[in-house]
Amino acid sequence: MQTAKALRKTIAKKGKSATRDFRERDLSSLFKRINPEEVDNIDEYNTIAQSLKEGFKPNQVVNLEDAHNSLKDMVTKMYRNEFNVNPAQAHTTSDMLDQLEQRKDEDKTNGRIGSVGQ
Repeated sequence: MQTAKALRKTIAKKGKSATRDFRERDLSSLFKRINPEEVDNIDEYNTIAQSLKEGFKPNQVVNLEDAHNSLKDMVTKMYRNEFNVNPAQAHTTSDMLDQLEQRKDEDKTNGRIGSVGQ
């Protein structure tokens, strides 16, 4: 878990760099919204995180489509587990994260322990 948290922090920091393409910054922003303590498969999370970290090195390129598809798959699993339903095809990764975070906020408000988002 420490590895996952360290990678998340590194990606969030590197994703803020003005030298990064706006799509890479968006991908970093999406990734940092995923709490590693709440994913089903920490190894999958670490694999995605490591590939993003490597892509943020100087003169490296992140395969944005592959990285985004991997993130969307992970978030879709989280969504499916929380709501017991598959997300609509039109749901973006950001939409699903918004709904997961809203559910967590509602759980906090109602005195239940939240199980999603950050």
